[in-house]
Amino acid sequence: MTPTNVEVPEVPIYEQIDGKPLFVKSYNQVVNGQSTVQESLPATPFQSITLSCILAFFYEHLTPKHHLAPHEPALQVDPATRLAVEIAVFESAVLHSQQLINADGFQVAPELAILMDCHVDLRQIRNPQNYFFQKIHKLLEFGVKEVIWLHSDTRKVTVARSFDKWEVIDWEKEIAVLEGNHSFSVAGLLAADGLL
Repeated sequence: MTPTNVEVPEVPIYEQIDGKPLFVKSYNQVVNGQSTVQESLPATPFQSITLSCILAFFYEHLTPKHHLAPHEPALQVDPATRLAVEIAVFESAVLHSQQLINADGFQVAPELAILMDCHVDLRQIRNPQNYFFQKIHKLLEFGVKEVIWLHSDTRKVTVARSFDKWEVIDWEKEIAVLEGNHSFSVAGLLAADGLL
């Protein structure tokens, strides 16, 4: 006999690519009632500290020409694709033309998108490496000029500025951003705060 009053928990969808929902890593625990949607989403302490160092760098160096959007802003790339990034840097002028209130996601591309690690459950993807490639490709296609993806487990950074030139560098290497006007190294920012 199947129970009729079973309450199914909300399944946390992190992103959607080409109409396919991608669930957060711990979605099985949410479905099984072992955790809540809110518990499944937080960043690790290391991710939080690393991203806060990057945010501090940008708050110190950005001019009014740019606007910083932290806290995993959603980018509505097309009607069937909604992507999350950790930090987005927009030209202020494009934001003034964007309806921000009640929007499900930014419908204009940032100049720079920063991502860290992977928040989706890769078990739902036949070839997990394709997720990284497809997401970067979708962001570039949307009009993002620079994609910086931090990988904390390997201490590497993927940098993509065009469809045909991507590089993977060590955290110690300087990354030039926003058309070369600013640069930082992840290790350098952490070390400057005494965290490495």
